[in-house]
Amino acid sequence: MQSTPLSVEASGQYTSILINPAIPVTITVIGQVCLVGDELVFHVSHPPDQPTEHYRYTLSSNRLTLVGDSEFPFYGEPEPVELTVQLRRR
Repeated sequence: MQSTPLSVEASGQYTSILINPAIPVTITVIGQVCLVGDELVFHVSHPPDQPTEHYRYTLSSNRLTLVGDSEFPFYGEPEPVELTVQLRRR
């Protein structure tokens, strides 16, 4: 999976465009992100009717690592997955 950079505004609004070159799926996600205890919480507003996602995080140097439960439409229908994402500051 490839992703355009995650864009987070000072207000907490975020946008991410996820692209999987192996299958023809592009997902644009928009919402609000906030810190709750030891989790980053993503309140998804687009696409509609998506669950709020909670991710444990670690911050090390210029890398933010998120780990949590999510869903991904591997073959059309969403399936449960454990998602690990590493973000590197540019």
